Amino acid sequence: MVPQEWLTETDVVDRDTGYTLEQLLYHEARLLDAERFRDWLGLLADDIHYWLPVRENRYRRDPRGVAPRRDDVALFDDDRNDLEDRVRRLETGLVWGEDPPGRIRRLITNVSAFEAGTPKAQRVYSHFLVYRNRRQDEVAILAGARRDLWRDTSQGWQLAEREVLLDQHVVLDKNLYLFF
Repeated sequence: MVPQEWLTETDVVDRDTGYTLEQLLYHEARLLDAERFRDWLGLLADDIHYWLPVRENRYRRDPRGVAPRRDDVALFDDDRNDLEDRVRRLETGLVWGEDPPGRIRRLITNVSAFEAGTPKAQRVYSHFLVYRNRRQDEVAILAGARRDLWRDTSQGWQLAEREVLLDQHVVLDKNLYLFF
């Protein structure tokens, strides 16, 4: 379930900007699938906030609501330094959960972009399906949604915020050492 807060934007970006952002998400997925993590880091703003909260199963009548809040427990609550550390660790070849490396494919769909209310910034929503296969019989399929904030800077488009919502309440994967 997508939080109601994600449905408040109404100012759709123009067609050319929307197409550019959609292609950017596809490009990002290709970089990650090819393990070009340094190139991926080049798409990130210095003040990036990369957040994957743990989602609780809450009743609709729960006063906290069903949407995650910033003070909830998170699987990832990363800034630029955290993401760079994760990439450096992957580059060592010593991440046991990724040796041998998994075969990962990211499918991005349902992309929509809206004016973020600040100049040269767009809010981009997308759905994803991540398929990972390791060894002979280790398969993980992770589905979810993302809410991004992309900024148009002098260095090109940069990802400033990403909130990832997995559709699984209990993650059925042995490790989440990947990027969404």
